[in-house]
Amino acid sequence: MNTPAKIAFGKLFNGALALAAAGFLAAPHAQATVLFNVNFHGMTAGELPTTAAATAGGTTTKVSYAFPASGDSSVNAWVQNGYTDSVTENEFSADQVVVLTDTVTTGDPDDANIHLVLNNADKISTTSTNKVVNLSWDIMVGSVYTGNGYSFVDLRTGYFGDKFGVLVIQSSSGSAKITTLGDSLDHSVGAFSLGVSHSVLMTLNYTTSQISYSLDGGTAYTFTFDNSKEFGALDFTTGSTSGSQMALTNIKIETVPEPATWALLAGAGTFLMAFRRRRA
Repeated sequence: MNTPAKIAFGKLFNGALALAAAGFLAAPHAQATVLFNVNFHGMTAGELPTTAAATAGGTTTKVSYAFPASGDSSVNAWVQNGYTDSVTENEFSADQVVVLTDTVTTGDPDDANIHLVLNNADKISTTSTNKVVNLSWDIMVGSVYTGNGYSFVDLRTGYFGDKFGVLVIQSSSGSAKITTLGDSLDHSVGAFSLGVSHSVLMTLNYTTSQISYSLDGGTAYTFTFDNSKEFGALDFTTGSTSGSQMALTNIKIETVPEPATWALLAGAGTFLMAFRRRRA
């Protein structure tokens, strides 16, 4: 028998269930923030990529800095109309990409690099709203330099700030490793084929102090990093004294809600639905 008290409870319960479901569905979209989403479409070939300062809370579609400012054929960070490896003849892209080239192998004080620098308000740390950030990009490391050449991806606290993690791609061995300041060790992360297109995903979790790396959706390697260092910049650079070349596009930096938050909301919704079925 539906007494007034039961009817009132049912209305209250239905309202709570609706709020929980709405929260679960909306939370990931409301909390996820794309801070950088950079490709080089429409930029002028033979020149530095267009740059722009990051906007707080918004999506920036250009890199923050590119060097050297006055490059030449030996050291440059220039946009190209597509990129095909000269040895493997594999095409990386037919669209505009940025290519970092450093062919000087001795006595070279410079290198080629691009920087994506977060707005100070969006830096990721143990105290930021979202404590998980995904870093992804498409890359081809040229196979023309098979000597002791290196390509680096640096995780920094800000523009030329402290480095707390480095992905090192070594041309001579066609392999990669990650150096973190969490345990001061070099971690092998498997093969990295030269002259082949790759998609890289790195995730920093400031709650667990874990950094993970995967190549082309394969095995995820996970290590500890020093989460007292906030994430404020992502840098790509060539080896300063070891000829190297890499093409890049689709560089993305995105903060995401922590999995625990999603699980809590999902659990609340599941509990309410189960409780309702039992009462029925």
